[in-house]
Amino acid sequence: MQNNYVIFVIDDAEHARFMLDTALKGSYILELFSSAEACLERLCVVTPDLFLIDVGLPGIDGYELCRQIRARDGLVNAPVIFISSCDDLESSFKGYDAGGIDFIVKPYKMATLHQKIEVARRAMRDKKLLNAAYTASKKKMALTLSNLDEYGALMQFLRVLSSAADYRQVIDAGFGLFDAYQLQGVIQVRLPEIILAVSASGENFPSEVAVLKHVSQMKRIVEFDTCSAYNFACITILINNMPVHDSTLCTRLRDYFAIGAEAANARLQALQTTTENLQTRAEIRKIIIALGETIRSDGARYEQDQQHGLAVASAMLANAVAACGNLGMTKVQEHAFHHIMRSGIDELIAIYDTADDSLHRFSRLTSQLSAILEAVTPIRASLRVA
Repeated sequence: MQNNYVIFVIDDAEHARFMLDTALKGSYILELFSSAEACLERLCVVTPDLFLIDVGLPGIDGYELCRQIRARDGLVNAPVIFISSCDDLESSFKGYDAGGIDFIVKPYKMATLHQKIEVARRAMRDKKLLNAAYTASKKKMALTLSNLDEYGALMQFLRVLSSAADYRQVIDAGFGLFDAYQLQGVIQVRLPEIILAVSASGENFPSEVAVLKHVSQMKRIVEFDTCSAYNFACITILINNMPVHDSTLCTRLRDYFAIGAEAANARLQALQTTTENLQTRAEIRKIIIALGETIRSDGARYEQDQQHGLAVASAMLANAVAACGNLGMTKVQEHAFHHIMRSGIDELIAIYDTADDSLHRFSRLTSQLSAILEAVTPIRASLRVA
């Protein structure tokens, strides 16, 4: 029994209204009208679930009544069953054209009318369920597309971030993410050589710096009122206008910025490591250059000392040979003396040769160090810190 199902019956014949009321009132809530005008007036107060309309009404006929019903807000899909004494194609077509869902011809059986009402009721119920499912599907699709747009903005941020050559470009990428989500905030980077907070107000705006001083010491994600902060070693992102009225959107944005802040922190650390590597390489290069200059300078001085030493040794040997004749030495003694002097000079020459070889080895090692340093994967010259 559908005792909460409201049916408007519009028929100018009193006996027809009585008959329908008697047959249907136990199953449905009925309201009876003798004219279209009375029905239209009642529609300002009550919206029925179904209409039973006699085609041959005085004044506004049943077809026109159906058209006016469907023209009203909320009734465009209202089910209408026409009742007519005519069973011809023209009458059926007029009912269809006016918007009726069914047509019953007098005289009719009440069982048939009951069946048609139930078919219309189930059809409307199924249509409502289908519309609800369609609406939910549309909302889900819209949410999915919205999420894709939001996720796309995050992907674009990560792409831009991956090519950032300095902390300024990291900050610019962050503000691009702000713009994509229509948010406002502050980005602070903390590096060994600089601490900088940037927002629409400018750089290192005092009130923002004061807030960041406290926020940056708190936990990874901090939320208060409409603000949300994301803390990492090299960066803090502070959002001022989170859409707290939409908790689902806030949850998604929180996830996006947690990912974004962590990626930005990793990029800043990579840039810092690159900078330190460049500085280290520069220092090593300076040491290698200085070592090479020292080796070349010492080599030149050693060569001079070697030539001078050999000259002194040769002169000493000549003087010793000349002095042998005045010392009254025997031939055997002179020969022994010459041998001792020559052996000493040969040892001295050997020492010079060993030292010279060491200098050459140092020179080769310096060249090898230079080659190794240059063979390290070059870092783009455009990378900079300040």
